[in-house]
Amino acid sequence: MRANRKATAAKGGGRRADGGRAVRNEAVERPAHRGGREDGAPRVRVRMYRPGLGDCFLLTFQPDTADEAHVLVDIGTVGRGDGVPMKEVVRDLAEVTGGRLAAVVATHEHADHLSGFPALADAGVTAGEAWVAWTEDPTDPLARALQRYRGDLFTAAAQAASALDAAPRDGLLGVLQAGVRDLMAFNGFLPDERGASLGAAAKGGGLKKTIDAMMRSALGLARRGPRYLSPGDVLEPAWAPGVRVYVLGPPRDEAAIRQLGSHGSPDLYELAAVLGVELPGAPGGPAAGGPVQPFDAALGVPLERAGALGGVAAAYEAEPWRRIDEATLGAAAELALQLDNATNNTSLVLAIEAGDEVLLFPGDAQLGSWLSWPEVTFAVDEHGRRRTVTGEDLLRRVTFYKVGHHASHNATSRPGLELMSGRNLTAFIPLDEGVARRREWPMPARTLFAALREKTRGRVLKSDKDAEQAALALAGVSVERLHVETTLPLEAPAAARERATPRARAHA
Repeated sequence: MRANRKATAAKGGGRRADGGRAVRNEAVERPAHRGGREDGAPRVRVRMYRPGLGDCFLLTFQPDTADEAHVLVDIGTVGRGDGVPMKEVVRDLAEVTGGRLAAVVATHEHADHLSGFPALADAGVTAGEAWVAWTEDPTDPLARALQRYRGDLFTAAAQAASALDAAPRDGLLGVLQAGVRDLMAFNGFLPDERGASLGAAAKGGGLKKTIDAMMRSALGLARRGPRYLSPGDVLEPAWAPGVRVYVLGPPRDEAAIRQLGSHGSPDLYELAAVLGVELPGAPGGPAAGGPVQPFDAALGVPLERAGALGGVAAAYEAEPWRRIDEATLGAAAELALQLDNATNNTSLVLAIEAGDEVLLFPGDAQLGSWLSWPEVTFAVDEHGRRRTVTGEDLLRRVTFYKVGHHASHNATSRPGLELMSGRNLTAFIPLDEGVARRREWPMPARTLFAALREKTRGRVLKSDKDAEQAALALAGVSVERLHVETTLPLEAPAAARERATPRARAHA
């Protein structure tokens, strides 16, 4: 793969909303004893909130000092389960940060990462800047193509969902309906709408509009237009001395994100195209809300007119297994999966270097993105000398890993995890396993969870009710009702033991 943006990386990279190239914050003097550590190494507190099945991470640089700065990486949920209400998470965030974030990060357009931003905006929380992936840049040609593709998938999934809603809610179709509804929660069909019709919610682009509004709320927290970040960009924010933020993904490679069809192409409806299905509302297809047709209309006879064919209708009524008029509704599940995967691989991926610590926040990036990271290169200044940093080097030094997509099987690559060799490697999984189990989602994937436990030597925690017990054995990790947190570098053993005692402090 080609080197990524070496020339611009040293200057901070990223593109502002006004179209100009963003430059890094001006160099600042870096005090030797900032943050209370004698060696001057920056400290960072990682707080994983517990809103159920969703991501919400607050990073605090130089915590408990007059110079502390806060960065929020996502805030959302698609199911509370045993988690805390989002309004309590928002209240705590506003209190801890004083309503002021140095930066807000919105990794990608899924509700489990974005649904809390409107409430955060309503609470009056603001941010100095907003960081999003280049795939959100409306002036970028490839980003526009990806957005059109996702828009087509939203339209196709809505059409299929409408047809599915009209089908009987029993047997295998009932199971399929429930599965598609659950999966579309990531795309704006929120838990409090579960009694509603998915087809009605998706009508007129409703789900896409819901997701777009969440993203606008995230970007609206910032005083200035967003930074659109690309692989190879590196930021050195003045509000976090000694900290570098490296951008690993998403890759600027269509094949790595996913194989794209052209706008309006039947290739977008992969399963439907293979089976010859015309989805309601598609060009040349039946009207929206009408039945899904497995063959061209010229090749079929409606059942009510089939009596003239000498008992054909009676045979189909007597032996329902012969009928295929609902068989193609499985396209709805395939389309929902396509939409989910097409979005996950547009995740903004950040490796945050704080002294000897490297924190990896991959959003929900999947395999195509993961495989591109080792070859990304960055040019940085070290005491007036130019130095090249590679993505592989950063992965080898990871000491904190935010596990992607709630530890599903397809959002952590085996080669990537095997590279992680940082001291006291710790992994946090934003997951309420009860919510996943009720929806029959295999989270955490058993083989991945076992690999994480082995790689971290047991330093892996989910955000659900299992966190309290797991934290008892882990130095430097504390659990409260609202959140799980750790501070890097790890504190001295005595302090770490005190912090590792779970507390159940109720927030007012």
